[in-house]
Amino acid sequence: MRKRSPSPSAPELRVVEKIRPVEVPVLTETKRRLGRGEVAQALRYAYPQVVADLERAYGMMRAAARARDHLDAWALRAQLAGDRGASDMLFQKYLAGPVGTSDKVRVQRLRVS
Repeated sequence: MRKRSPSPSAPELRVVEKIRPVEVPVLTETKRRLGRGEVAQALRYAYPQVVADLERAYGMMRAAARARDHLDAWALRAQLAGDRGASDMLFQKYLAGPVGTSDKVRVQRLRVS
């Protein structure tokens, strides 16, 4: 096969700037803490930023602004954030509604004693 010569009207391509990947700072710090075996500290550090990002990305509302939708998920979210009072209240509210046996068992497994 013959090698094609570039078209006389084609512009010459050259690299002007090299782009290196950049990691999000919260990931860098979380990985550093995990690498040192500080799992609880890594989660406490990363959680607020992750929640803020999810709320911003998906337009999520705070649990207090919700009526009945996904109370189990909001209760788990509050539990992960360390808000035991809100978590217990939301789990109780969820379990007081029309919930099947399998959901009750699932929620009991998720709840922190």
